[in-house]
Amino acid sequence: MLKNKLKNVQGIMDLPRYSSKEKVEQVCEHNESIYQQIISEHFDSRNVSCHIGPSSFWVYANTLDECNHVKELARSYGYKNLRTFRPHTTDENGHRIDDPKGLYAVDISSSGELVIGEPAKKFIKLLEPFITAAEEKIMYVYAHLGRVNLKFNDPDAAKELKKALDQVFSYTENKIENFKADIEFYKEDGAFDVWVVHIHIKAL
Repeated sequence: MLKNKLKNVQGIMDLPRYSSKEKVEQVCEHNESIYQQIISEHFDSRNVSCHIGPSSFWVYANTLDECNHVKELARSYGYKNLRTFRPHTTDENGHRIDDPKGLYAVDISSSGELVIGEPAKKFIKLLEPFITAAEEKIMYVYAHLGRVNLKFNDPDAAKELKKALDQVFSYTENKIENFKADIEFYKEDGAFDVWVVHIHIKAL
């Protein structure tokens, strides 16, 4: 499994406390090169970027069909949170340009959720039956206070969940005073294959 290899890789350097900028850059470049070699080997020797550690990385491609193949491989390695986008970088003058490593990239993350605080945990508990029913299509769950983002890899599944939640919360609004739920469906900005159901509860 790729995840286990990245977790147990040998030769990774620790960053000493109070390191100079040069030392930080040296350690980061050293570690990135090790992680990127392993990741590339698991994705047909493609160009990859791994800037913040092995839990999240990009795999480059030149067509959307190639991106689909990358996603198939990623799923076979146990990754679920995947996003296809057009990567950019900057030139020597700081101007934004297309990334020369590839026309497209797949952002692959091992993180599946981020739930912050007790109110958010209660909200997720309330939504658990809906999330469980669509868990094969949900890539990522984010919750904070009375807001939840559910990121899908399938627009139809996202629309179905929104429809079900609209019905449930419409009934609840009629039964509970000062209860209001706003539910939105949209395609994530900059992504080719991520659809979001955003829920905002204004009274819990």
